[in-house]
Amino acid sequence: MQNKAKFKNTEITGVVAVVCARHGIIQPGAVVDLQKGERYANADYALAQALRECTSLQDVGLTYDVACQYMVHLVTRFRQHFPTLVPVVSRMTALIPKMHLAGHKLDCGYRWSLNFTYGVGRTCGELIETVWSELNQANGSVKEMNHGHRHDTLDDLYSDWNWSKVQNMSDSLYHSLIDAQGMAKQAQIAFENIPMAPHVLVEWEAMITEPYKEGGEWRSVYRPRFAKAPTQVAIFQELSLKEHAAERAGTAVGGNAVFLNTGLRIHAHQRHLKEQSRSTTGTDTTPQMEAEIASSRLKLRRDIEKWRKYQIEHFPALQALISDAPHEDPEEESLFLPSHFPTTSQRQKLGVYDLGLKEMELRRGEANDALDSVRLCIKQLSVNLAFKKKEIRGQRDNTRAQSILKSSISERDKYVQKYRVAQAAMIRLGMAADNTTYLPLRDTDLWMKAIVEGHALGDGRREESWIWRTGFGTTPSDASRTEWEKDVDRVQWFRARAHRDRWREEVEILEEEFRPHTGRLRVAVGRTLTNRLTCMKVYCTGSIFNQNNRTDTIRWDLGRNIRADNLFCRC
Repeated sequence: MQNKAKFKNTEITGVVAVVCARHGIIQPGAVVDLQKGERYANADYALAQALRECTSLQDVGLTYDVACQYMVHLVTRFRQHFPTLVPVVSRMTALIPKMHLAGHKLDCGYRWSLNFTYGVGRTCGELIETVWSELNQANGSVKEMNHGHRHDTLDDLYSDWNWSKVQNMSDSLYHSLIDAQGMAKQAQIAFENIPMAPHVLVEWEAMITEPYKEGGEWRSVYRPRFAKAPTQVAIFQELSLKEHAAERAGTAVGGNAVFLNTGLRIHAHQRHLKEQSRSTTGTDTTPQMEAEIASSRLKLRRDIEKWRKYQIEHFPALQALISDAPHEDPEEESLFLPSHFPTTSQRQKLGVYDLGLKEMELRRGEANDALDSVRLCIKQLSVNLAFKKKEIRGQRDNTRAQSILKSSISERDKYVQKYRVAQAAMIRLGMAADNTTYLPLRDTDLWMKAIVEGHALGDGRREESWIWRTGFGTTPSDASRTEWEKDVDRVQWFRARAHRDRWREEVEILEEEFRPHTGRLRVAVGRTLTNRLTCMKVYCTGSIFNQNNRTDTIRWDLGRNIRADNLFCRC
């Protein structure tokens, strides 16, 4: 909110203006003085001036930082004051610029978002701010001038601004097009790599993408329906069920497969006990913690001894290595699985080559399971973070919420470590280190785009990590998945599709903007209008473009704080 005291004893408090949302060209006659704040009457007049040349266009788009309020009675006001423009205003699509949208409530993020609107490409809607940042430097000079002198001075500034825009437009459009073509390919690949069951895609593709009101809240395919993530207990139960199901499936295979499967479980127990020992080291260790660790070590020792009997009986060449290995702490004891030996010749010499092939398959399944659990933990963490930000207030509740988040991060890190161990074992067993399926899992990969909130700034240029395209042990439509997981998958898929579509549209718009349209741009020098386009390869028509054989569309950006009411560049 501006301080009204600074406008005391002033006749003009500012201006409202309309500029081209694609190229930043200030529109003719569409800069209007403000006498008392940013009233709708002034904004309506500026918009009417810009729309007078849009009556033949089928689709008209407007971005305004308060479009959600401004559009409520716009048609009624135009019917009273600008009746000839009512048909244009009635079919006009209003949206909120991307940066300003972050300051609106959540409903606005789905009703007025450029990211989820068909046909706008990658238009940001914020070009009006670039005009203010440059031309507001004239404030100190023009505020002391009389009306005529001020208008003439600012007309010159606006004409210079428009002329500079036109002169640099060829380079700007060229670099934008090259960038958009590359991003469109990336977005297409990222979307195609999202694994979804065919019958689920058929159901989703039939859904309406337009937002609608239900129960006092605006709904959208881009908005999740759940209020918050399942509790920590529910997540633990689900992961436990998956692990038990995997164990039951593994017991159906006898011989070495069961032996290997048991060995992998013992290996996982070793990792868990190491982490438990590290976390209890220090002055805060209690006798109960020490007793739990001692009990875990005893159980692990028994499991290893039982497992060793089968290992020595069926692979006697390993007996010498087992005898020479240290046996102090069971969590540090080497199990001598095939992946312990990095070369094929070593595994053949010790008679565990065929066992290594089976371990490779089990490790692949272990990596898939770990990635599935990592994704589940990331989803839960993303939703809980958004819930904490929106709902949690006060020191006590924040402390409790923070402990839940730390627990979620700890659970995620456990499965991250499980994947890293499996991936390293597969490489030692012969998998190519530069394979494109099981990549190294870095901390920077452990994220996803916002699901609960609207489209965040910068999401259009960010591609989600490879973990969302690899290692799906079951299809996302599997019945074992909870409803909230399916909801997250739906939102993620629709947003990825919208991301792809916006970049496709951006390429089409930029290619159309490159087509020469002689005579559509007139630039005035002084009071003489001269055609300046004949020597240029680009044009500026107020973002008029054809897309998929649709009629011409024009999109404007409505802003404020400029200092003129007349200009010459017609865009």
